Amino acid sequence: MSIPDPSSTPPPVPRRGLSPWAWVGIGCGGLTLLGFGGCAVFVWSVTNQVRTEMAKPFVESEAIASIGDIPRYPGAQIDAMGSKAARGGLLALRRMIPANRQGVLALRTVDPDEKIVNWYETEMKKLGYERREMREQSGRNNQLAWRRDKAMAMVQIQHDRKKGEVEKLIVLMRFEGLKER
Repeated sequence: MSIPDPSSTPPPVPRRGLSPWAWVGIGCGGLTLLGFGGCAVFVWSVTNQVRTEMAKPFVESEAIASIGDIPRYPGAQIDAMGSKAARGGLLALRRMIPANRQGVLALRTVDPDEKIVNWYETEMKKLGYERREMREQSGRNNQLAWRRDKAMAMVQIQHDRKKGEVEKLIVLMRFEGLKER
């Protein structure tokens, strides 16, 4: 048997790698998994913070003091569970609004949104707050915001069906010592 001449042997066929489209698909899949993972961590964080706040006792005087000079809507009743849930959500999302102090209080009423909005527009103007264009009306929510110096006040009106009549949960939020971004 003869040994083949190395000069006559064809070069080895190069191994074919993945196509660029395969790498794009792998990259997109990885980013998608990373995005879902980030969302899962975010939801877990918010849920955990709300659960922690719900387990704490509600101290009405502390909740009232936390909203500072934001007036309470006349005739509305303080909602302890709503206040604790809103506080948990606010604490979980505190990085979104950079403030030194935050406060929240939830109230319940059956008054129409228009009446509540008009009352807060008048009262906040009396207190020297300037209206910010943040009004949101998304079916169940009506959100308004005002600013004065380094403080921001927000009023969110959430619709809630309870016992056959439409109740509103008014969530009052105050942010003090806002940091400029």
